[in-house]
Order: sequence, then structure tokens, then C-alpha cells
Amino acid sequence: MDLDDWELSVEELDNLERDALKQIAERNASSSAATTSAASLQSTLPSAFPATYKREESSSAAPTIKPSSGEDKVSGKSSAGNSGPHDANHVKQLKEKRYVKFFLHASGNIAAKFSYDQILVEACRKIPKASWSAKERLWMFPLSSLSIAEKVLREISGSNLELENLDPLVQCAVAAASTMPDLRDHYEFIPNNIESKLMPFQREGVRFALQHGGRILLADEMGLGKTLQAIAVVSCIRESWPVLVLAPSSLRLHWASMIQQWLDIPSSEILVVLSQWGGSNKAGFKIVPSNTKKSVHLDGVFNIVSYDIVPKLQDPLMASTFKVVIADESHFLKNAQAKRTGASLPLLQKAQYVILLSGTPALSRPIELFKQLEALYPNVYKNVHEYGNRYCKGVC
Repeated sequence: MDLDDWELSVEELDNLERDALKQIAERNASSSAATTSAASLQSTLPSAFPATYKREESSSAAPTIKPSSGEDKVSGKSSAGNSGPHDANHVKQLKEKRYVKFFLHASGNIAAKFSYDQILVEACRKIPKASWSAKERLWMFPLSSLSIAEKVLREISGSNLELENLDPLVQCAVAAASTMPDLRDHYEFIPNNIESKLMPFQREGVRFALQHGGRILLADEMGLGKTLQAIAVVSCIRESWPVLVLAPSSLRLHWASMIQQWLDIPSSEILVVLSQWGGSNKAGFKIVPSNTKKSVHLDGVFNIVSYDIVPKLQDPLMASTFKVVIADESHFLKNAQAKRTGASLPLLQKAQYVILLSGTPALSRPIELFKQLEALYPNVYKNVHEYGNRYCKGVC
């Protein structure tokens, strides 16, 4: 039997043509609108192609013929109901696996990172104070919005979401930092002779210290004026004086001179504890020997003690009421086994305001930071193993 281009015999084509013409006649009789539709269909399809069949291109050269499903390709809706490809695509989109990572940004805000997804974008817009950083391609929001952000993302209906949240230790640190009082309104108490000499980055450092309740580690590099920044911060909280300064032995008199220069305090109110003293005291500081059998009274407005003497003076230091403590070159406290570390940490943890200064807080390993962080937030950094698992990864 000979086949034409449609792979149908002459008899089959004739039968199909008769059926098509019959249906066209029936539609003509039913309504004029149907007549127009049938005429248009007959003009666009081969004369032997029935109205109830549709052509579909296949991978082979010859086409195949199959019954129409009755689906509207434009609207995506089926004649059998309201569901269609668009609804199916929406359901599929909801069920796709999504990955979102939260991390602490250098700005102090929380950053959310994920591949572009319209559903996730809409969810981020619901987070209070959230904003899009086009430069870094990150969504950013403040610490106060963290719990709401997590809730909003997890409430995406039908979503297969994997959320990498902040590490528990980081979350504890963030929570502790958020409870510190914001003292930036105290900035106005800085004496004019100090504020006018501060560089812009130093002013920012002072505001940072005040913003975080006066408990910070200032790690500017050597030569950037950490001492002046610490003095500026201390000048904002005069109501909490007297002040204790812990420093290496070689820097005790330097601190005394800087305090006298910038704060205009009488030299007699600046007490320096020295183990040996054989030089002149032209500046008139109050010098107290540490090797005396008599008890040492730290009654200066500023009291300067070296790390090596702290273990010998631990009892009078702990009995004192220093609310403000400055620890210069705080990396001296990195060794957990050292006596000076064991004696200094309780003083720092007890104080209301603690300013750690070091241009090299950790020279080689992350564990060197642990004791300094423990001094600032003892309720957060209390487990060295938890800290090691988070930050050291075998290099402690």
C-alpha cells in the first residue's frame, strides 16, 4: 500500500477527510462563531487533517498524529480543571532545595548569602531593616533581626531549605555584645585638647569602644595611636575613675607621661608601682616600690602596674574597686599557664570597663586570642575545647 508524506494510506486519508468535513458541517449548523472557527482551522491545516487531531513534530523526519489533550498552551490551564504547567512549575519551585548561609559581616551586621531565588528575595524583604548590598551581593540586617530572619526563611511554605546559621559560639558572642550598653553619647565628654588631635580613624575607634560598652580589644597596628585612643575613651567615663593600667615593665613611665600630658592630671595622682627605682623623678609621679614588706596601697587616680608584679599584688588588687582597667600589650596574657595571666584575668573580668590594646593579639595561632577574649566576655569564652573546635581546627 502506497504511503504519502503523512504515513497514511489513501483510504485512511479519505476517511479522515470525510470525518473532518462532517464535523465542519455540524459546527456550521450549531453557530456562526463555530463556522468561523472551523473555516479558519481548515485553511491552516492540510485538507485531510481532522479538527480533533493535532500535528506534533517528532525527532524523525515524518510527523506523527495524536489526539489533542484539550490543553490551552497559552494560559497553561487544562479544560479538565484549573491546574496546569504554571501551577506545576510554582509547586516545583517551592520544593527545590535551597541553601542560605548566615555569617557575621565585618560591618557588625549579619549577612545572608544564597544563589538568586525570587522566593528567598521576597522572604529577605520581610526581615526588619534588611537591605541589599549590590557591591557584595549580600542581604544585610542588624543583629537584632537575626531571630526574625531565621523564622521568616523557615516559614517558606513547602520549601526544602537548608539554613547554615551562625556557629553556637558566635551566636553567644553576638548575644553578649548586643546586651552591652551603647555609650556613644558619652563621646561629647572628651576634652577638646584630645578630640582635636584625634585622626578620623581614631575617632572611629573611640566611638567603637563606647558603642560596645567599653569592653573591647583594640588591635590597631603599632604606631597608630592606641594609647591616645584608650585615654580618650577613659576621659568619657570619668564618673567611673580611678583607673588601673596593666603594662609591660618598660612602658609604665611612658603611660604616666601620656596620662599627665593629655588629661592634665596632677603628677601626684598618678601612681606607678616599680620593683626597683634608682633614677630621678622629675615629673613628680607617686612611686611605690613593690619589694617592700609593707602593704601596697593603690590610691592614685591612675595606678600603673606591670604584668610581672600583678601576682605579687593580687590580694590588694582584688580588694580594690577598679571599674576601669586598661591592659596594654594584652598579648602578654596569651599563655594560659603563666602566673601573670592567672592573676590578671580576674581583675579584668571583675571590672566594668576593659580596654585591651595590642598590635599583635595573636602572632601565630588562634588559641593565643582565647584568654584575651575570656577577659572581655567570661560567660561566652569559658570552654577552650569549644573555642578550639570552632577556630583552631588542629592548629591550636
